[in-house]
Amino acid sequence: MTDSPSAASSEVLPAALPVPVPGSAGQNFIGGPLVPHLALVDDHALLRHWLAVRSAGSGGITATTAAAYATEARRLLWWLEHRAGHRRLVSMGQRELVDYLAFLSHPDKDAISPTRVPDSDPAWRPYRKAPAASSARQSQVILKCLFTWLCDVGVLAANPMAGFRAPKPPQRQIENRYLPTSVCEAVIEYLDIAEAQATTLMKRRIAVRDRFMFLLFARLGLRTSEALSATMSNFRLIQEHDGSASWHLHVVGKGSKERNIPADSILPELRTYRQLLRLSPDIAPGDRTPLLHTPRRPRSEKYRTKATADFFEPFVPIRSRTGIYRAFKDLFARLDDWLCSTGRAGEAPELRQASSHWLRHTYATSLANKGVHPRTVAEVLGHVDLNTQRKYLHGGDVRRAKEIAGKLPI
Repeated sequence: MTDSPSAASSEVLPAALPVPVPGSAGQNFIGGPLVPHLALVDDHALLRHWLAVRSAGSGGITATTAAAYATEARRLLWWLEHRAGHRRLVSMGQRELVDYLAFLSHPDKDAISPTRVPDSDPAWRPYRKAPAASSARQSQVILKCLFTWLCDVGVLAANPMAGFRAPKPPQRQIENRYLPTSVCEAVIEYLDIAEAQATTLMKRRIAVRDRFMFLLFARLGLRTSEALSATMSNFRLIQEHDGSASWHLHVVGKGSKERNIPADSILPELRTYRQLLRLSPDIAPGDRTPLLHTPRRPRSEKYRTKATADFFEPFVPIRSRTGIYRAFKDLFARLDDWLCSTGRAGEAPELRQASSHWLRHTYATSLANKGVHPRTVAEVLGHVDLNTQRKYLHGGDVRRAKEIAGKLPI
């Protein structure tokens, strides 16, 4: 993401939250000289300070992780106010934690609201639907991280999470969260027809954007966060001593691990897409244009004229995971409708459940099924830390590009 993690952490837990009713700090509270005074008397300030510390520096958590931590912080604050009689965070003991962990696994109906409202709205609720078991486990992991930090900085004398066993993840089931080659081919077929039969310039632009977006994930196996943080200048031509060269997309994955993903397979679509964005087909050094965009739609019909369409930029950057999620959901819904209208509904029965992450599974599955070495698959996916070895692997990027050439899902 373009924002720094520390900036993201301050935004995801805004200051304009309901002011808690002062309560007793409890016997476990001992102060903490490392924490600002305001954080010692206000749970909201304390949690914001925790997020800022966790996000700071080169080793801080990413903006995505900070957002997950902030969500758990909001849930905890809501429970303390509405289910624990305005109890202070620092006064929570093991009895309260037992109650809170039970709440995380089985929240009552009043804690669930399917309607999205601002965080500062009194109608805000911790959940929009009943949480999955994996969500409750993750909440407990983050909660333990919070209380461990409170002890480390001297706010609490003892960790009330001590003795609670770490949640064990269930045995992983084999998941068919990928699109078969036939479905990938159907996507391209649909987009070819959509572009050829487009009755307006905007519909053609959407078809071109959808093709690039789909192939970006299907042929490169990106994570959503990697696509959001990368820009056009992340496409780089890597040359070797023997004169061979290939294009790669440089990304920063989980744990700030950098890697180069072979990208020759997407160059034609990239150049066409750049022209759609009114850019030169060729990438110039330092081009900070985001990779993904969404159509700009005037809010009122009276502004939808040819003059405004020519004056305004046709697309605006997608800057959130939700934006990418919605773009893919819209694409797969339109594809599913098209398959149904052409009598091919049985080709992709789970298409409406698919997301961008399914294409990462599709990418990995295709490489593995076509004989690409597991080490290479792990390297291009960023699953294994090979930073030390990479320092001595000359020609590794081009080697990987040659090995996976012709073995992509589409």
